[in-house]
Amino acid sequence: MTPDDILADLLQKFFRKAKVKLPSSISVLDVGAGRWEYAPALLGFLGKCGVGKGKRDVRLKGVDPLGAQLSPKVPEGAAYHPVDALDLDEHDAYDLIFLIHPFPDYRLKEHGLPVHPPATFFGKILSLAKEGGYVVGVAYGAPPEEYALFSQFPKEHLVLMERYADEQATRLDYGLGRDTYHDNMVLIGRKRRV
Repeated sequence: MTPDDILADLLQKFFRKAKVKLPSSISVLDVGAGRWEYAPALLGFLGKCGVGKGKRDVRLKGVDPLGAQLSPKVPEGAAYHPVDALDLDEHDAYDLIFLIHPFPDYRLKEHGLPVHPPATFFGKILSLAKEGGYVVGVAYGAPPEEYALFSQFPKEHLVLMERYADEQATRLDYGLGRDTYHDNMVLIGRKRRV
């Protein structure tokens, strides 16, 4: 199972469990996109997820303040901007916002990036989501400090937060030649009126 396969499997399982319903045309933001190696798999998954034999129109945008240094792999039809999510314009609204392997505070500091309080960070993320839009946090094959941020997601918008326990995924690091067995965490939130 490749990392792309695990991401697609993970999303499929948790979208089904959380009863995520996406419209036929979606606007997607990936925050902290990094090198974006997984972007083609994400685009492919979202284009097919829950649409039967058809294909969904997906407008995918990745943002990362280190983007200019990373040479990201931007798939055709997607856009990538080297900016911090907190600098995005709130008039843009997204059906789906991803936080895949968010940096913990110490990693942000290592890269000279600002550390935002979780309430500020999630407030901004939710302000970028459409009413009824989803926020999806994913950390697979990751140390706990990478998903510790998820525990501070506003409870009134939380749909689920669970571990991805598939044995193949938990052994992914080992299969890739890394001698570790880390945990995983998935968060799904939904912007609701409060």
